[in-house]
Amino acid sequence: MNIIYRSAISIKSKVVYLRHYKRIQGWIRNGLQLGENVTIMPTARIDDEYSYLVKIGNNCSLSHGTNILAHDATPFKFTDVCTKMQMVELSDNVFVGSDVIILPGCSIGPNVTIAAGSVVNKDIPPNSCIAGVPARRYQSFDEFLQSIEKQILDSGIIQYSDLNGPNYLEGRKWVLKMIEKKGIAYVKGFSGKFPYTFNGSDFNQALIK
Repeated sequence: MNIIYRSAISIKSKVVYLRHYKRIQGWIRNGLQLGENVTIMPTARIDDEYSYLVKIGNNCSLSHGTNILAHDATPFKFTDVCTKMQMVELSDNVFVGSDVIILPGCSIGPNVTIAAGSVVNKDIPPNSCIAGVPARRYQSFDEFLQSIEKQILDSGIIQYSDLNGPNYLEGRKWVLKMIEKKGIAYVKGFSGKFPYTFNGSDFNQALIK
């Protein structure tokens, strides 16, 4: 039964990946500028029709539910069917949390984190951590890294393989114990290449061929 279950999960994962890959391929065919080492989760969305107005730099991450809009149809019914269109640009090293909405005309980063559930409606300066509706800066990117590094030193780290391998129950016990003791725990690493991280150059080479 376990073998059948694992096989079904593996097939489903491959189907999800292929569908997602084709969506990204479609965005790039439509003009999306995609950098290198960009993580785009399967439920993230980039404005399909206007993806040529979106630019994403290197080493960015779009978490589940991210929605990048490059057009605004609010005036459509009231201004002789006109729709506003604006560029959206994510510079290098931008992390976008789950269910974030980025509205047209926004320029972000570099070195920016956007907390889950935020709505970005204006430019975000470099070296910023932002959160809220609308999103506001709450600390610098450097301060964020320093605080994370301190937490890691205080709490300790468990390897990803220890949470997803044969001894995963022991790994979970360690996590629960650490959270009970320190209030937080960190996991490091991923087995193999993370499947939803892409290089724009790979797509571009395929289009040339």
